[in-house]
Amino acid sequence: MKLIFGVCCSGGQCEEVLRRLSEEAEGITKEVADMLLRHRYVDDFMKSVLNKQEAERLAREVNEALAQINMKTKGWTISGEEPREELTQDGVSIKVGGITWYPELDVFRLGISPLFFRKKKRGRIPLGTPKFEPECGITVEEFALEKVTREMVTSIVCRVWDPLGKGVPLVNKFKNDLRKLSLKNLDWGSVMSSEDRDLWIDNIKMIEQMRDIMYVRCSIPSDALRTTASIYVMNDAAQPAIVTSVYARYERPQGEWSC
Repeated sequence: MKLIFGVCCSGGQCEEVLRRLSEEAEGITKEVADMLLRHRYVDDFMKSVLNKQEAERLAREVNEALAQINMKTKGWTISGEEPREELTQDGVSIKVGGITWYPELDVFRLGISPLFFRKKKRGRIPLGTPKFEPECGITVEEFALEKVTREMVTSIVCRVWDPLGKGVPLVNKFKNDLRKLSLKNLDWGSVMSSEDRDLWIDNIKMIEQMRDIMYVRCSIPSDALRTTASIYVMNDAAQPAIVTSVYARYERPQGEWSC
């Protein structure tokens, strides 16, 4: 009847239940099955369709499918509209797939956790842990501990949740700097030199600035000649890293393209 996170293999059991639902339940269309299996990240559904009517129809059919096993969604959000009250904490954004989405403007920010230096316990930040809040009038230098370890800065870099790769140029720099610490044979708990600490204070500042960057969600333009896209794959191999970028473009009238 109920699965509790951390007890047995609750995640795997939930995945299996949804797989069986998509294959065995009555009235499950291929589109709904794809939604359950391919367009879900943990407990979030994400799907682009051609118009609002299609979105509302698909949401209704997914709700009906989940109702067959006594499951339900908290609610649905459609781009161009304000999020429903029960889905938002600030009235304008929702957390989906680990990122912060502003549906009315159809823009998003990366999922970067607030800066803190204590260890998590069972995946949660301990109560009372000081978090960096720029509006309080203190700087990163003032907030940062005097003794910073390799383990601390590795944890901070790993908190940059970026499934779309928007921050890759900066994250590559952070990972390269982590590698330099490793090459110095610095243990996880060893305190880094003042020179390395200054470098990482600058890196942490960049991570804090990344939090404020807003990205426009890519969509098919309304005047596109067709809904299929051309794909460009580009590679850049430099000394410390290799980056692969994938771009989609849609043809528009008068020989123009939306990329």
